[in-house]
Amino acid sequence: MERNSKFTYPKSTRSIINGSRHYLIDNSRLPSVTSILSATKSDEDKAGIAAWKERVGHKEAERIKIEASNRGSSMHAFLEKYLLDKLNMDLLEEDNQAKKMAEKIIENLKKTYPSYYKWNSGAVAVATSRKYFTTKYGWRYGTAFIEKDNTLKNWLMQSHGAEVMRKAMIAIDEAGIEINMPVHDAILFQVDRRGCAEKFRLVKKLMEQAAKDVLGAPIPVELKIIRKQFDQEEADQEKWNRIMSIYEKFRCKKRLHPKSKVVSKKVT
Repeated sequence: MERNSKFTYPKSTRSIINGSRHYLIDNSRLPSVTSILSATKSDEDKAGIAAWKERVGHKEAERIKIEASNRGSSMHAFLEKYLLDKLNMDLLEEDNQAKKMAEKIIENLKKTYPSYYKWNSGAVAVATSRKYFTTKYGWRYGTAFIEKDNTLKNWLMQSHGAEVMRKAMIAIDEAGIEINMPVHDAILFQVDRRGCAEKFRLVKKLMEQAAKDVLGAPIPVELKIIRKQFDQEEADQEKWNRIMSIYEKFRCKKRLHPKSKVVSKKVT
C-alpha cells in the first residue's frame, strides 16, 4: 500500500514542551495523543501512578517509563512499515518484544476481519495470475509492473469505492438533482429549501443503493446541510473556501460554453 499522493499533507516536527511531546504543524503546536491522554487522566489514575513510583523508586520508574516508551515507538514503526509493505517481520529478532506486540495486533486484525483478508488475498492471487484486475463494472488495472501486494490490495478497495461514487453520481444526476462536485468520498449537491427533505431522502437512498449494487451491501450514508452562513472551525472554513473556489471556476467555464453539457451513462 502506497501513501496517497493525491493530497498535500503538512510536514511536522516533533518537540518536547514542559516534558510533553508536541508536533509543530503550520505554526501550531499540537500535543501528541499520549500527552492528551496523560493530561486527562482521572485523579484515581494519577494517584495510582504516584503510588507505583513511590513503591519502585523514582529512578527505576523513570527507567521503566523510557523503556516502555521506546518499545511503544518501535511497535508503531513496525506496524507502519508493515502496512506500507516495507517491513519483513521474519528478519527481526524473535525475542524482540515490540515485534511480538505488533504481530499480536496484526493477528487480532486478521481474526476480526477474516472475510476481508480471504477475499483480498484471493483477488490478488487471481489478478497476479492473469496479469490484471477487473472491477465489477469492467475497470481494468494491469499488474505486470506492480511488485507489492499491498499496492494491489489498496487499488482493489479504492477502485470499488470509486465505482460506488460513480454509480451514485449518475443516479443522482438522472434524478434531476444538481451535483456541484465530488469531494473525496462525498458528493456536494444543492437543492432548494422547498421540498429539500424529500430530496435528501432520495439522495441517501440512491447512494446506499449504489453501494449495494457494487459491493453487495449498503453503506450507511450521512447527510450534512451546509448553508452560506454557518459556524466553522478555521481549518474547515479554509477547506470550504477552496472547494467553492474550484466550483465557481467550473461554473464560469460552463457559462462560457453553454452548449457543453455533462453526459451520464448508465452503469449496467
